[in-house]
Amino acid sequence: MSLSKPTNGSNADYASRIGLAFDALNAQGIVFPFSCDTLAIGGATRYLRHGGAETTEAIAYFVCPYAGYVNKVILQSGGTPGAGETYTLTMRKNASDQSMTGQITNGNFAVTITTNAFTVAAGDYISVKLVGSASAASSSFRGVVVVQPFA
Repeated sequence: MSLSKPTNGSNADYASRIGLAFDALNAQGIVFPFSCDTLAIGGATRYLRHGGAETTEAIAYFVCPYAGYVNKVILQSGGTPGAGETYTLTMRKNASDQSMTGQITNGNFAVTITTNAFTVAAGDYISVKLVGSASAASSSFRGVVVVQPFA
């Protein structure tokens, strides 16, 4: 299926082709990306969003566009937390912790979380909470949250 606009001036089926493309993408889920520059995270809590990290969750949440479930989260750090230290990610829905959590520990740089998926409704707020252990090293962070629509 081509999405390019016709050059003959007729756009009669362009909208329906775009709609079909969005339907195909939505069937595979939507991805919410997040990233931030180097962040002093030792002993701190931050909420990650696209282009930054906030101390206040209300500025960093994503609004879910449809009902489904959060079934995958990937977090990568630009550096390791340090020996015996951790970066802990906890997914949140409507300002409440969910059981979908994961850690980057010691010499690791990433974690992929696929356990403890949780359901969301259209309009729910989804946020990514990151907590550094007391002496965790500063780092940059990036990742994605995948929301799969109900079939």
